[in-house]
Amino acid sequence: MRKRLEITITGLVQGVGFRPFVARLASELGLAGQVANNPAGLELVLEGPAPQLKQFVARLKAEKPAFSHFETCKIVELSAKGLEDFTIAQSQQSGPVLGWVLPDLAPCKNCLKELNDPQDRRFGYPFLNCTECGPRYSVVHRLPYDRAQTTMAGFPLCPLCLAEYKDPQNRRYHAQPTACPTCGPQLSFNSPVSEAQGPPALEAAKRLLNAGGVLAWKGVGGYLLSCRADLEAPLKKLRQKKNRQFKPFALLLKDLEATRQLAEVSEIEAQLLTSPQAPIVLLKAKSSPQPLIAPGCPYLGIMLPSSPLHYLLLDQYPLVATSGNLSGEPLCITEDEAFERLGELADGFLTHNRPILRGIDDSVVQLVGDQPQFLRRARGYAPLPLSLSQPLPATLGLGGDIKSCLALSRGAQVFLSQHLGDLDLPLAQAGYLKHLADFQQLFEVEVTQSFGDLHPRYRSLDLARGQGFLPRFFQHHAAHAYALRAEAQTMGEALAIVADGTGYGPDGQIWGCELFLTKEKNYHPLAHLASFPLLGGDIATKEPGRIAFSLLNQALGPEVALQWAQEILQKSPTEGQIWLQMAQTGLNSPKCRSLGRLFDGVSALLGLGLEVEYEAQAAMALEWALEPDAAQIEPYPMTDWDWFLMIKQLWRDHQGGRPRAQIAAAFHNGLVKAMLESAQKTGVNQVLLTGGCFQNRYLQNQVVLALKSQGFNPIVHRLLPPNDANLGLGQLWMGTQQITED
Repeated sequence: MRKRLEITITGLVQGVGFRPFVARLASELGLAGQVANNPAGLELVLEGPAPQLKQFVARLKAEKPAFSHFETCKIVELSAKGLEDFTIAQSQQSGPVLGWVLPDLAPCKNCLKELNDPQDRRFGYPFLNCTECGPRYSVVHRLPYDRAQTTMAGFPLCPLCLAEYKDPQNRRYHAQPTACPTCGPQLSFNSPVSEAQGPPALEAAKRLLNAGGVLAWKGVGGYLLSCRADLEAPLKKLRQKKNRQFKPFALLLKDLEATRQLAEVSEIEAQLLTSPQAPIVLLKAKSSPQPLIAPGCPYLGIMLPSSPLHYLLLDQYPLVATSGNLSGEPLCITEDEAFERLGELADGFLTHNRPILRGIDDSVVQLVGDQPQFLRRARGYAPLPLSLSQPLPATLGLGGDIKSCLALSRGAQVFLSQHLGDLDLPLAQAGYLKHLADFQQLFEVEVTQSFGDLHPRYRSLDLARGQGFLPRFFQHHAAHAYALRAEAQTMGEALAIVADGTGYGPDGQIWGCELFLTKEKNYHPLAHLASFPLLGGDIATKEPGRIAFSLLNQALGPEVALQWAQEILQKSPTEGQIWLQMAQTGLNSPKCRSLGRLFDGVSALLGLGLEVEYEAQAAMALEWALEPDAAQIEPYPMTDWDWFLMIKQLWRDHQGGRPRAQIAAAFHNGLVKAMLESAQKTGVNQVLLTGGCFQNRYLQNQVVLALKSQGFNPIVHRLLPPNDANLGLGQLWMGTQQITED
């Protein structure tokens, strides 16, 4: 007996080859009907014998495309109407937007085979893709995901591509961004001495790189700056022009074999490198730090090609691949932006005529223990949502001003934007506003409420107010705690240890090491780090010697602090007295209880980070000083989060010539012990570990091991970074759950 099924699916079912999969499966089982995208997801009508329909439903769920995900799948059984064939129908343009948008994905194996096959018509073509790979989020205007609603709309398909597009047996069947050299985007090269179009443009760009030039080139989500990683002159030029003396550069390598020559690669790290998301992975370098690639850093940030153009640019040399911007600015995504802002940095430009709708940085991950941890969540992962246990009102989490990231709820999903960077500069603020509007438009969410940070001078709040939002505020570190609760869907009581840089406290102090007892509807502060004056306020984050002075003055007295400032920092007696007066009176020196700033101060005391160029540089130098036997070193004392005895003993050891590696280990281990003791004192089984300090691999790993050894359940971030990128989610969750401090 013939029956009819009407199946409605929401979730990630567009841009993943789902309609071609359905069409092939229906054809194999002899079923009639049609499938169509719509703004909500996908609608499917099937008619045929009941056994085949039952088999179709089972295989639909078991064999669906790799990147697809069902949020809902509703099946209604009706009487057959006599359909005779199966078709992919034209997408429906009306209706509520409930669908998801797939991230941009690296080339699949089949596309790479074609790219390297001289007999294939797409040989060497930098824009080939199929239903399993290629651009998605960076090119789509709106849902449903159809070619006409992407930046490929201006490239009509040639007869051969159109035949593939219509062929159910071809993997480019309804592949929306598909193209070839005849009908697709083309490269252009420009430099002061030459111009080229098409394949010659690629050869010109490679000649420039091989000769030691700096190339600005248009990738999937924005412009990159590259040069040969084995030549000193272009590396020096790039660092000088980009005003980036110390911050490590990422390396672009061709394959795992090349990666293993430079770094240690575990099986999990290899899987990350070769995944369709193709993030930058921080790997342990095999040799001493490369002074012009990763100064002072024992790790290398390595990525494998994330687009065909990445593969084609790599010759026999590894390349540096860093974001196409000046420090603090957003990515360049148009030719005009690139020529204007990168003209002083690059010797030549490799561009193309496929527009980029939204800038997307490369994602960055590292392995902590045997689990990946995000440091930056962007290309390959954004804007996939977090699925929650309950539907929420249409709510916006504004995030913070550093590592900014938006969170937008729609039903039981929270869509998380790509990394938007820091909001110091006007260009960055304009980019934030652009993405704020774009995110709401893409998912067609009419926001009813918004939430932000308690800090009265956060630019994200002012920008949102300028767009008509009236956000309510939550304390920075409480938002960190509830971001992790939401991500892990934590129920019941949990101790939150928030180890962070800086966040505004309601008492006007700079918070950054907070212990909360958290529940579903409220939280209670339990403890915090002993405070110290942050001499000069924000300037101390750039000059950690000020923090070291403050710690010495408070723990060992002014004589020791003044002598250290004179001998190590070359401060005059007058300058030293000014600092002392600031510490004693609080003049332009707010009280600070940040663990990140304590890391900075200790790093400066040991001579590892007296002045810094980028965020957490001094703190990371302290982590990088650790040696393999660090866990065996006796911890420094820290009772009830009072660091006085720790600094006194640390100072004595340093003056006595104890190796820095051992001092750094004793400091880290003292923090591990303090966190374990806090958990034991509280007696709550679930322990949340969040905040930027948990980007420190050693610290997080040792705390997790210590907690597990005593029967606790440590909970860490798996889907979001532990840093300020998770604030938007925490703000949104606290607001929608009406969480209060008790």
